[in-house]
Amino acid sequence: MTRRLGLVAIGIAIIVALPIAWYVVSPLFIRTTLVEPSAVVAEARPVGTGTFGEIDAIHKGSGNARVSRLPDGRLRVEFSNFTVTNGPDLHVFLSRHPKPDGDAQVKDGLNLGKLKASEGAFSYETEEPADPGEFQSVAIHCVQFRTLFSYATLT
Repeated sequence: MTRRLGLVAIGIAIIVALPIAWYVVSPLFIRTTLVEPSAVVAEARPVGTGTFGEIDAIHKGSGNARVSRLPDGRLRVEFSNFTVTNGPDLHVFLSRHPKPDGDAQVKDGLNLGKLKASEGAFSYETEEPADPGEFQSVAIHCVQFRTLFSYATLT
């Protein structure tokens, strides 16, 4: 009877652990690609560019970010030739820090929303007018686990 109870407990533990493990690990292997048509806004004024880089062996990105000011004062962030290690709950932030090194520095800025894809070329726009001088980097950040995946320092 004790052996059977032990096997049932192990079975339940496996049933619970497998979905959790899949949720945490599968994004590392699942890639998504999005290439949006380029939206050219003639009056948009470029205010900064940067290149995504590596945080550590697991959290890394590459490609370019370009921030432009739209005629109505909102900001547009464009990603090109972009790729990042996929993860759960990734968001795009405009950070006030040139080289954010943690959750607090990333979130000391503006959340532009969920990352659209782990690879490709796409863009985001702020909902309201924003001062481009306030932001010094574009960051890819896992909100759920408070982990920085990559950033591009704007110059």
